[in-house]
Amino acid sequence: AGGRRSWLDAWLGPALRAADVSVTQAPVYYDYQFMTEKKTSSSKLSLRFFGSKDGLELIIPEPDVEDPGFSGNLQFGVRFYQGQVIYEADLARDLELYTMVAVGVNEIDFSIGNLIFEALWYPINPRSEFRWKVADGVRLNVGLDFLLSPFEFRARLPDFERPGEASPGPFTIRPTLEQRTDGVEFQPAWYAEAELTPARRVRIVPGARIDYARESGHADFSPRLNARYDVVGPWETNEEGKPRRRTAVKGGVGIFHQPPGFDETDPVLGTPGVRSNRAIHYGLGVEQGLTKQIELSVEGFYKDLSSLVSRDIETSEDLDNDGTGHVIGLESLLKYKPDKDFFGWIAYTLSRSVRKDFAADQSRLFEFDQTHNLVALGSYRLSRGWEIGARFRMVSGPLETPVVRQPALPALFAADAGAYAPFEGEPFSTRLRTFHALDIRVDKRWQFRDWRLSAYLDVQNVYNNPSAEETFYNYDYTLSTVASGLPLLPSLGVRGEF
Repeated sequence: AGGRRSWLDAWLGPALRAADVSVTQAPVYYDYQFMTEKKTSSSKLSLRFFGSKDGLELIIPEPDVEDPGFSGNLQFGVRFYQGQVIYEADLARDLELYTMVAVGVNEIDFSIGNLIFEALWYPINPRSEFRWKVADGVRLNVGLDFLLSPFEFRARLPDFERPGEASPGPFTIRPTLEQRTDGVEFQPAWYAEAELTPARRVRIVPGARIDYARESGHADFSPRLNARYDVVGPWETNEEGKPRRRTAVKGGVGIFHQPPGFDETDPVLGTPGVRSNRAIHYGLGVEQGLTKQIELSVEGFYKDLSSLVSRDIETSEDLDNDGTGHVIGLESLLKYKPDKDFFGWIAYTLSRSVRKDFAADQSRLFEFDQTHNLVALGSYRLSRGWEIGARFRMVSGPLETPVVRQPALPALFAADAGAYAPFEGEPFSTRLRTFHALDIRVDKRWQFRDWRLSAYLDVQNVYNNPSAEETFYNYDYTLSTVASGLPLLPSLGVRGEF
């Protein structure tokens, strides 16, 4: 069992009040979890319960300079809890069962001024899988994965633009959409895969999955195939009897579907009948042992995206599945396998993600595209219970749709909203600066006869390089500034294990 509560309200509450913001409830976050487990020689039963909640309430006395509609009482809360029963058993010599039933409650509550978004749903998720060894080198996995979720939903919101669309101006002048509904979300799925090892060096895994979503009224069939071949197996030795450096090639292809969201199929917020987003994934890679401890993995990938939910260009209101796109990239991982003192790895991904909302549209970068993503970390055990670790991160900055710069006219005054409406450039054509940071952690452990005590100092962003999060403008969009993320953040902790 475990639990924790944040201390964010202890220092952020006074900071908000110092900024002339009336705080009704400062940010509070807590979570908890409980698990008990019983094992026998042929089965295992687990009972789990976990959840979290965080909330914020404050009063914003001054209207936002970009959009006067954002002012007044702001309330935000998120909570969830879930119970799980998991049972695993050997039903026969060659037959295994894994089954889980999860039941929970999820809630989102947001409001500011007269804008409201409230969602409450009760997900029930049964999942069962039979694993059958049919013969030597042949294993069959068959299962079902259901989602049944009663829900209640209430919203009063302006119509939001979708990614790649020009801003329709301040929220105040946008048409307000209002919806209050309830129902039952139902998404059953069935899947099967075979694990085939016709030879010691070869492993082939064909499979398929069928999903049905009541919201879209469509079923999706998703076949997949993965394969692996050990050019040099880990069991092979050289003439001196020493293990040879392992070499393996791997690849796969598969079709994947993502059902449309509730807001995309709702008759008020979206368009009933839109189908699932579709993608064909391709991957090809190699794994190479360089030394006894060091391994290198490199994999190229490509995703062909189709049937993406997008705006209908003829009506400018309805949604359809005319969106297309692709993702291409390369992933690499250099890993040092743990020894008695050290472990670490370096991972780097180079990628490009492109979207097109309709056939005649120009291609644009996806709003969450990240060209570079590098993470390097390591941990070293010193003597007398000391351990030191470090992590370095570098990632491309977020993409934004820029406002036209002067001497061109950046915005026009919308008298009915009492605010300026900006003229925007190409969607997501500007990237904020690259983020990089170094995190360091030092641990010290004391071992007593019946228990252990440890203390740690964890410093994130050691050289204080806050990330660039978003560009904010003054009232008429003639001046701008970039909002930054968290600066250097030290944490000190103590832990006892009994």
